[in-house]
Amino acid sequence: MAGGRAMDAMMRNADRPVFMLGTERLPPYNRPDLSKGYLLGAKNRTDLMLHAEDHYGDGTTGAHRQGTAVLGIDPERRDLCLGDGLPPLRYSQLLVATGATPRRLTVPGHQLAGIHYLRSADDADDIRAGFRTRPRIAIVGSGLIGLEVAAAARQRDLDVDVIEICKEPLTSLGQELAAAVRQFHEAAGVRFHFGVGVERFEGPGAVERIVLSDGSLLQATLVVVGIGVIPESSWLPAAVRHNETGAVVVNSFGETPIAGIYAAGDVCRWPHGVFGDLQVEHETVAQNQGAHVALNMLGRRRAFEQVPYAWSDQYQHSLRSVGVTASGESDNIVPLPVGAGLMSLYVRDGRVTGGATLDADRSASRLMKIMRATPAPKIDNSLIEQLLTA
Repeated sequence: MAGGRAMDAMMRNADRPVFMLGTERLPPYNRPDLSKGYLLGAKNRTDLMLHAEDHYGDGTTGAHRQGTAVLGIDPERRDLCLGDGLPPLRYSQLLVATGATPRRLTVPGHQLAGIHYLRSADDADDIRAGFRTRPRIAIVGSGLIGLEVAAAARQRDLDVDVIEICKEPLTSLGQELAAAVRQFHEAAGVRFHFGVGVERFEGPGAVERIVLSDGSLLQATLVVVGIGVIPESSWLPAAVRHNETGAVVVNSFGETPIAGIYAAGDVCRWPHGVFGDLQVEHETVAQNQGAHVALNMLGRRRAFEQVPYAWSDQYQHSLRSVGVTASGESDNIVPLPVGAGLMSLYVRDGRVTGGATLDADRSASRLMKIMRATPAPKIDNSLIEQLLTA
């Protein structure tokens, strides 16, 4: 998404050829739908695409080189080392929008057939094909990806177990929202196993069983692992990578410490004037940051100050988050009933750093509008009244 939107901005405004390289053999597409409508079979690949392939240039003004891996970089010569024996590609400016790759679970048996990760359209195709065999499904991790896959599987009337090392799903959102999410998934037939991890996978070539860390045994013939992601940055010099997370470190304009190299999207860590350093793995930030940094590369110099926003649809339920909603970053979480839904405000030093809603989209939209004008508004009765007014 970041690369695709950056390419759009470049093609409209650049006075030189622009080339986009990617390892996938598809033009840029909308990844969030992979765990929702696409996994349900309600959407096809054409529905996912940002544009048709011929949108991306004829090779003179620019082009999309799909199926092309970048193996390394020579910052001094400004050369990219390409895979498949291709000659180096020289650049004047480089935008890194390589996103992230799923964190792998390397317990014994992790190589068995039937164990999946969801990041690409090919991954979703493999899981969707597995659904047709009517498997018993185990999902490792109860973040957004895991819960969206669980919802899609239950809507196809498949048996689903979710394994989560924490005591609730989506624990970063706080106790009230976590309990509400757990409740509607259990009502839909999902079985949760909290406070346990995976000890090993078992099966004669393909997964059949999971031994949990408490010694219990779980039957499963299709496993989806969703335990987070790692920035796709190992091919870059250490000078641009964050020591702990591996994210590409940029300033507010998208610039790395190496001249001519920029980054946007899931791969990067960037400073926000109000929220501090952010590493946001959501579509809305990726698409806006990609286009924003592309224009900075062309001579505009404006800080990227978007208030983070994320969304998830599970069954008939809608989850939305605005700003920074990690409970560990707040000193207080204020739950508010909103009709049949729920809103939680995340507060630090008396100011709202973010909010999350369940089935209360209007309140999320109001908070986004308020935080665009005042990124960390003071929490008081007036603010709460604005958020809860019908």
